[in-house]
Amino acid sequence: MNSDNESHTETTEELRRQVHESRSTVVKGLLILFGSICVGLGILGILLPVLPTTPFLLLAAICYSHSSERFYIWLLSNCFFGTYIRDWRENRGISMPVKLWVIFVLAVTMGISVVFFIPILAVKILCIISGIIISAYILSLPTKSNELIEDSVE
Repeated sequence: MNSDNESHTETTEELRRQVHESRSTVVKGLLILFGSICVGLGILGILLPVLPTTPFLLLAAICYSHSSERFYIWLLSNCFFGTYIRDWRENRGISMPVKLWVIFVLAVTMGISVVFFIPILAVKILCIISGIIISAYILSLPTKSNELIEDSVE
């Protein structure tokens, strides 16, 4: 149990070393505000497949690393948000199950919208084309290898 506490402390210390707060309180305030907006957009991105999650969370991490040690450590230690950031930073990729889940949610959401809520044929077609382009983009992102996934589970 001590080793878990020690490794958590080391991780927190590593995160503290990554923070380089601005001297200006105005800049800090603006960066915290912008970082918080990015976290909000990242949360929306988890719920809405047409909005990306990882880029917003990466922007929030950058903003917090220059404005608030507390927010930065919270973001990267968070069990939901920290995973997105760590996966991207460490592996420069997204696991295939996450990619498939995002595409599945995108297809279901857009399918329901096209069938039940969009009456205009041209808008339906545009929505379908957008879904295909977004899916292709998600698939084009680097995939986190299975070897890296197994290492992170252990």
